Amino acid sequence: RAISFELKMKGVDQEIIEMVLSDINSTQEVELAEKLIRKKLPTLQKLAPAIRLQKMRFYLSQKGFSSDIFHKLQSKEELV
Repeated sequence: RAISFELKMKGVDQEIIEMVLSDINSTQEVELAEKLIRKKLPTLQKLAPAIRLQKMRFYLSQKGFSSDIFHKLQSKEELV
């Protein structure tokens, strides 16, 4: 996760990082990723579906989401 790396670079203790990040479950992570994609979607609508998916995947990875989260979102037709 990108957030873990950033916190570590800022000098936050690894135990604190793990404790805080363990409170975030995968459902919350998927919901947050979906919210980000829905916000980004209007700028991607005119693109071909394959390009749109590629850009969504790249956008989420830049935000620190794993590819598993992207694959969970990919199953939602309104986002594809």
